[in-house]
Amino acid sequence: MFFFFFKQKTAYEISACLVGSEMCIRDRYMGFKKYQEEFFDFMRLKELDVLITPGQPTPAIKHSKGSDLMIGNAYCYLFNALTAPGGVVPITKVAPGEDKYEDPKNNDIFVSTVADCMNGTVGLPVGVQVVGRPYEDELVLNVMHQLEESVDFHEYPNV
Repeated sequence: MFFFFFKQKTAYEISACLVGSEMCIRDRYMGFKKYQEEFFDFMRLKELDVLITPGQPTPAIKHSKGSDLMIGNAYCYLFNALTAPGGVVPITKVAPGEDKYEDPKNNDIFVSTVADCMNGTVGLPVGVQVVGRPYEDELVLNVMHQLEESVDFHEYPNV
């Protein structure tokens, strides 16, 4: 499902639909609306009231690093585009020894920024995202409330 939205496109492909004809833009929109319908039909078929997904690939990030880690919001992009109600609730916090990130196979700017952001995160919250079908906001809030109550996450980190 994520491939539909996140496959790499060339500048030509993007400009062809953004600057293209009204028909091109309409066709893209109709394709998206069809995908949106299929996505929620699949949830209904599988009797999924909500989805629980990661909120972010990292705990809370440092203020100055947000623009370097925009791809970390990918967990939210799909559901925002689908206009699905959702929210993030903390369920645990970073424990000692979990505040390091190493990926020897990949040493790009994203990996080095994540590694830098992970330093000193002990005690910061780690959340999950709860996502529902359109117009089921109350259900999403209810599940978030139940998660909050079941994990009893009422501690605030010492930052």
